[in-house]
Amino acid sequence: MTRNKLIYFILFSLTLGQYCNGQTIKKDSLLKELRKTDWVESKEVGFERKISKIFMTAQLLIDICPVDSLVKLTSDSSSVVCCYAFLGLIQKNTDKKIVCDIANKHINDSTKVNAMWGDRGWTGTVGQYMESQAKVYCIDNKQNQPLDSINVKEY
Repeated sequence: MTRNKLIYFILFSLTLGQYCNGQTIKKDSLLKELRKTDWVESKEVGFERKISKIFMTAQLLIDICPVDSLVKLTSDSSSVVCCYAFLGLIQKNTDKKIVCDIANKHINDSTKVNAMWGDRGWTGTVGQYMESQAKVYCIDNKQNQPLDSINVKEY
């Protein structure tokens, strides 16, 4: 009986290992797709409110990446990956100090990024994008301070 348990354990471990390796391949393919685009999009875009393939790709990446991976991706060479990783941290309710520190680090990042919400587009910088997203997340609603003056130790 013990031998059968050992065989099942080994088979289970091998199967689990292949599944985890598949996640890595999936992460890499999702990053590759996001790096091909110049747009950060909301779930529905355009006048017809079509579901954005870019958004769905980013959402899959956010779902499979732990917080520490998303933190690393905020420094990716792709402005789109940086912005989606930052949104992923907010979506996962990451500690406000971490989110604010990343936003402050990128405040002067002048890398261009395009964004689209519904039928409205915007062009700006990664720093501006992160600042606009972080203001809602990091600033206490009772305060109206610039992002760089936030005392994140209060959170």
